[in-house]
Amino acid sequence: MKLVSLQVEQGATAVRTAGGEDNEVRGQLDLPSVVEVLTQHIAHSSVQTKVAVLRWIHHLYIKLPNKMFSYIDILFPALLRTLADPADEVVQQCLVVIAEVISAPAGEVSQDLSKTRKSLQGYIFL
Repeated sequence: MKLVSLQVEQGATAVRTAGGEDNEVRGQLDLPSVVEVLTQHIAHSSVQTKVAVLRWIHHLYIKLPNKMFSYIDILFPALLRTLADPADEVVQQCLVVIAEVISAPAGEVSQDLSKTRKSLQGYIFL
């Protein structure tokens, strides 16, 4: 089983085997294509497929939070639709993914920006 891991020194996405030994870096992960395929398969009829897709999304958000944050506009609506799935296992895994997305450091707003946003909202309501 191969997992995606981040090599900080080189800034590249590498492939690591489950045993822990590193393979040579084979280039960048084609994240747009991966996200597209995952988004398509999250609506699959099989419960096992949906759970596997959600686990992959969760894994990518854990390993590549900054890169995955740019796909939030694509993934979050699909995740919200998945919450209405009749299978409990799918809904539980979806909640795990949503919890990771909203707690990821990539989406945090700095304190100064947060204050600026609040003051601008105050001006809007005047």
